[in-house]
Amino acid sequence: MKNSKKLTKAEIQEKIKVSGMAAFIVTLIIGGVLALLAVMAIVNGVVRLEKADWQTEFVIRTALSVFNYGFSSVVALLTAGLLYEIQKSYTPFAKKVGKYLAGISFLFSIMGLAVLVCGMIIDKIAPSFDTISEFVFPIVIAGIVFAVLARVFEYGRLLQQESDETL
Repeated sequence: MKNSKKLTKAEIQEKIKVSGMAAFIVTLIIGGVLALLAVMAIVNGVVRLEKADWQTEFVIRTALSVFNYGFSSVVALLTAGLLYEIQKSYTPFAKKVGKYLAGISFLFSIMGLAVLVCGMIIDKIAPSFDTISEFVFPIVIAGIVFAVLARVFEYGRLLQQESDETL
């Protein structure tokens, strides 16, 4: 038999706080790197466009890179905010946590729509270019998953509130 020590509520809260802060810092670093990559894609695009005589495929690839890195940076920052809220509250079922999850869900939904529209536009501009519209389904599914998580956390918040009121 393994010796399993039962953790106290304070110890669990401290572990949540430490892991939340670590995840928050890592997410901020990732967001910063993605923002830097977006800036590099813009600079790279401007430098090469002068030499490439506005080649359609290059313009499309640069625009998609900037869009991708920008979207990823915003999701990383929202995730950092989410983790910060979990870390600073004594429960993961804080009201702002559900709002962050709903925001991430909304962002994924907008991203799915944007990818679909961009794919249709690219098909008109450059039919030989491989479009990215096959990525729409996973992006929309991620949006739905985050929407469900937002509702679960909202329900957990209500249960937590009821529990706190009965004590």
